[in-house]
Amino acid sequence: MVHGYEDRLVAYMDILGWEDATSRLAPEKLVEALDLIHEEPRSFNEAERKRLIEFGKQPGVLINQGFLKIHAAAFSDNIAVSQPKSFGATIFSIRRICLRLLQLGFLTRGAVSVGQLYHEDNIIFGPALNRAHAIEVREAVYPRIVCDDPVVMLLKDQPGFEHEVIQDDDGKHVVNLYRPALLKAPAYIWKQFLDDHCRFDATLAIIEHNMSALTGDLRKLAKWEYMKRCVESAKRRLYEFIGYDLPDGYR
Repeated sequence: MVHGYEDRLVAYMDILGWEDATSRLAPEKLVEALDLIHEEPRSFNEAERKRLIEFGKQPGVLINQGFLKIHAAAFSDNIAVSQPKSFGATIFSIRRICLRLLQLGFLTRGAVSVGQLYHEDNIIFGPALNRAHAIEVREAVYPRIVCDDPVVMLLKDQPGFEHEVIQDDDGKHVVNLYRPALLKAPAYIWKQFLDDHCRFDATLAIIEHNMSALTGDLRKLAKWEYMKRCVESAKRRLYEFIGYDLPDGYR
């Protein structure tokens, strides 16, 4: 049954330089990147929702009803994830895909917007998506996920928002790829988080490798330089947040 527009938050993202990547990288590397993008639609499709609903009919089983209202659509190197407006900051979970792609050597760019949207699996359209796509094309410029002003106004009073969205050097509100996953934890737990999730040193090495191959292309080089500044800034910010007793080598 086709329903009308809903008020939804939508995050739209694609891989920068994908056309160039398809001409110079091995298919195995490209498939690995696309698999990260298409993982979301596999998790949130109609068949999976029906399976969970049936599973939830068993005695003693409770299904997270919010999960059933999240939709994802992907085509080639782009993805759009949406959810009801009331779900708030969970829309920023798109950071996970961006961060994993960066660790593979791919830059991403996109936007988060809010408004009228029709979204059922891979069928998605409406003013909110149009707005997100326009921001990605015209305003984002650098590898970042820009949050539209109405999104910031809607969510800015939610607890922890200052870790979800930060302002970059241009004053744009952007999704924080390195949001602290913990509020308080012993040093060994933070070390595990840094090793498994952030991987700052390895990520910076990947960025440096890509920069070294682009000395003659100032436009592309500027995007990698922006990403390097973002990762270095995130590293300092996260270490300040942790604030104590990290093992040697983590400062």
